[in-house]
Amino acid sequence: MTFRPFQESDTAALAHLAGLSSFPYVDPNSQMVEACMVAVDEDGKVVAAIAAERIVQLFFWRSPNLSPAAIMGAFRGMEKNMATELKKKGYNSCEAFIPPQLEKKFGKRLERTLGFVKNWNSWARTL
Repeated sequence: MTFRPFQESDTAALAHLAGLSSFPYVDPNSQMVEACMVAVDEDGKVVAAIAAERIVQLFFWRSPNLSPAAIMGAFRGMEKNMATELKKKGYNSCEAFIPPQLEKKFGKRLERTLGFVKNWNSWARTL
């Protein structure tokens, strides 16, 4: 097996591999993909790939003196304006990673009030 950068000619092979599963894969030709590597077998056939998609992670600072209603009001107003700014930059989604001790309460608020959807768990690695 050998490894090389993605080439546009690999698009059909990756579409086929994506179709074999039910996972929502990113289009490797998307401007949001920073890098994509493929693994090819001895015949040059693409057998695997890995892509790095740009994502936006939201961070939220607030005064500990704010009431729960004020916290949500501030978040709601800023998040709406942030969405507009991010769309201008070509993004179509954002992530909010919630600390476990806040997830039950604040995560539900994000879902019910702001339309966020709980996503998969995340694993991080320092490069």
